[in-house]
Amino acid sequence: MENIFPRNNWFVPFMLFFLLFANVTDAVCTDFGLRSGMITEQNPFMLYLFHHCKILFYLVKISLPLVLLAILKSKRAYSRFLTGLLTGAVVIYAGVLIVHVWWVVEWTISR
Repeated sequence: MENIFPRNNWFVPFMLFFLLFANVTDAVCTDFGLRSGMITEQNPFMLYLFHHCKILFYLVKISLPLVLLAILKSKRAYSRFLTGLLTGAVVIYAGVLIVHVWWVVEWTISR
């Protein structure tokens, strides 16, 4: 596989790895939160998938970083727009992870 990342840019692959990790963590925590009744899913499409096809629920949840990777690979170059999209997604999912940590702490304390 050819290297699609510039030699001196380690940050974009790191962001993609973080985003994949964050999406998988989000999927697992959302699954746990919904099963335990601790949370409700606000996205009607994801709620439908959760109740009807858990595999598809997980696939959709983790597809974002894979789609971004495919876009980066197809463009074969970075653009400010794509890097901005990636940075925005990382910031949003960092916030999501903070909320999930809060749920776990709150759930642990309340038990």
